[in-house]
Amino acid sequence: MEKQNAIEPTTPAPTGQHAEAAQALMARIDAIRAELPILTTVKLNKQALASGKAVPADFMEETNVALQGQDVPAWGGAEPAQLRNLVSYSVAYGPVATAMERAAKEMRRSVDTARAQAGSEALTTYSIAQRLSDIPGNEHLVPVVEKMRRMLRTAPRFKKRASKKKADGTPVTTTAPAPIPTTTTAPTTTTTPVETKKP
Repeated sequence: MEKQNAIEPTTPAPTGQHAEAAQALMARIDAIRAELPILTTVKLNKQALASGKAVPADFMEETNVALQGQDVPAWGGAEPAQLRNLVSYSVAYGPVATAMERAAKEMRRSVDTARAQAGSEALTTYSIAQRLSDIPGNEHLVPVVEKMRRMLRTAPRFKKRASKKKADGTPVTTTAPAPIPTTTTAPTTTTTPVETKKP
């Protein structure tokens, strides 16, 4: 019965005050991606990638000099000009890749934090609605709370939690996280007077 009423999770389309700016930024990112000079698309396994990246650039150049005049490609190696081009490319565009990765990490952290804050506030509102629906006169909130409960249980994290509680025979409820206190109170100490005996 519950499967029939299950609500599939959806990703809402960008709307609101940030939608236009986000779409404009996406267009600029696509333009930058189109300009990226992808020199090689050879796929290396993790071990080969790690070993190759660890080789010093001056060692690479030394191998070119050592076999200068030899037919290196005949032995399975690369042309000296090709090797120098790969070294030059990696040195020049390495900082570009680092800057883009840093920007992506900062953006991802900001987006995830905003989503987490919104989710926490939504859970708080849901918890309040649950309590209000139990008060006489708020019967209209009962179907609203039930709908929110079904929607919440479509998320894997909450679906797993609800299934575990159901297996244990405990009622399925969702509570909001406790608010973080904004003020702290210094601990109070009490002293016990010490009796002194008169001589």
